Amino acid sequence: TDCNEYDMIDPSDLDGHPEAYKAYCVHGECSSPNQFPQQWMGMELDDIMHFGGTLKEKEWSYIHDNDLTVRKLYNLPKWGIVYDLGDGSGFYQRSGLKSYCKGK
Repeated sequence: TDCNEYDMIDPSDLDGHPEAYKAYCVHGECSSPNQFPQQWMGMELDDIMHFGGTLKEKEWSYIHDNDLTVRKLYNLPKWGIVYDLGDGSGFYQRSGLKSYCKGK
């Protein structure tokens, strides 16, 4: 998000920036769920995310006591997630981000 400066948008202001986040789903399960409950299919900013497995049971896990939404997760550095560009030849290069962000 950095090369578009979406990271500068306060998560509470995301509703006014549809260019920064748009909920979408590319398969039919989202509109007509057959395998999963409808409440798992929400992808809007404040829909509660579903996590399978035992993560929710772990006391150290954020989702043990809290619901996680896209809005809460939006500010990645707040969560300690930082992309190390290194020399630019790894993920940044292979993902296409380097060429996408060039000149921005």
